[in-house]
Amino acid sequence: MTQDSNPATDSAPTTSGHGMLKTGASVVGWGLYCASSWTWSIGIFLPLLMITLWGWNGFWVFAIPNVLGCAAFGYVLNRRRSRAMVNAHAPAMRWFSFATVVYQVFFIAWATDMFILDDTQWPEVAWPILGTTLTLVACAAAIALRGDLFWRWFAACATIAAVILFAILVDFTGGWAEATGSETNRSLLAAAPIIAAGFLLTPYLDATFHRALRHSPSRHSFAIFGVVFAFMLACSAAAFDPDAIGPYLLPAVFIQWIIQLVFTTGVHLREIAALPHRRIGASLVCLVAIVLGTTLGLPGIAEESVYLGLLGLYAIPFPIYVIAAFRAGIERKLCLKAVTAILILSAALAPLGWLGFVDRKTDLLLIVVVLVVVGGLVIGQISRNWGNSARPTT
Repeated sequence: MTQDSNPATDSAPTTSGHGMLKTGASVVGWGLYCASSWTWSIGIFLPLLMITLWGWNGFWVFAIPNVLGCAAFGYVLNRRRSRAMVNAHAPAMRWFSFATVVYQVFFIAWATDMFILDDTQWPEVAWPILGTTLTLVACAAAIALRGDLFWRWFAACATIAAVILFAILVDFTGGWAEATGSETNRSLLAAAPIIAAGFLLTPYLDATFHRALRHSPSRHSFAIFGVVFAFMLACSAAAFDPDAIGPYLLPAVFIQWIIQLVFTTGVHLREIAALPHRRIGASLVCLVAIVLGTTLGLPGIAEESVYLGLLGLYAIPFPIYVIAAFRAGIERKLCLKAVTAILILSAALAPLGWLGFVDRKTDLLLIVVVLVVVGGLVIGQISRNWGNSARPTT
């Protein structure tokens, strides 16, 4: 039995009398759950990088499609379409969760090195980084299989912590720091389409969003999600200038990051276990993700280029897959030829993506986004045609 096979979990609960209050709390809780799930190594750090490169224009290019993309999920899909998409595309969603766990574990290790052990040299930092990373991952794994109610309460606590941190930061700094950026607005315009495509499309492979849509009494949880997530991004941006917030507040920022990273790691470990699988068991997938993320986060390996390289997964292969899935029909599984074509196209675009993201040759990202969209449409049509031709005639 898959996580989608229980009709009772896919219908909105009835409300009467005091049940309306419970329903309202559930709607808000699922909105906070999605916001905390989506506030991760991208949401808490990429805004700082975008502001450094392009000033506040960079922040808005990052924030607007991100907020719109995650909120739109609940209105583009419904329970039935979400259930159909999970049933058809569970393997891709498992790989999405796998990549997300790798990203979080890597970032925990890298952030520990950057913000806590910055003046310490290898190999002295290796054991503290390993100890911190594995302890936090163990915490995420220990709570991963808790029920929905636990995760909604955890999300509420994480949101309250973010509100407190935001109030402290704004009171201490007097507001957001000025930032002009080191790159030109022209380079930002070239990067904007691939950034928008990634944030508008990748939510459809996030199994935590599908869980929320199917279990929330109302799709308006995603409107709450958008508002709260916008606040989370504002909180991240408030920590832009470490010189302004001073060394006394940096630990508070790091603690907030840890809360969000543990949350996202835990919910995606949970989805890896919950999504249907065939050949590779959930325990092995989770273990490989943790080992890979920890290895990438070790000193001498972890750096900004690795962060941006992992970010590329959410800009190239995952968006191609989503476009192909929608073109083929989200209730259909993509054929093996289509999945193979997605992998080949992603590998072919990887060098251009690296040059665009890491080497800041953002004009190349215009080529990437065109090929992502066109490639996804063509691959989806191929899969659709193959499926139709494979269907027996009567």
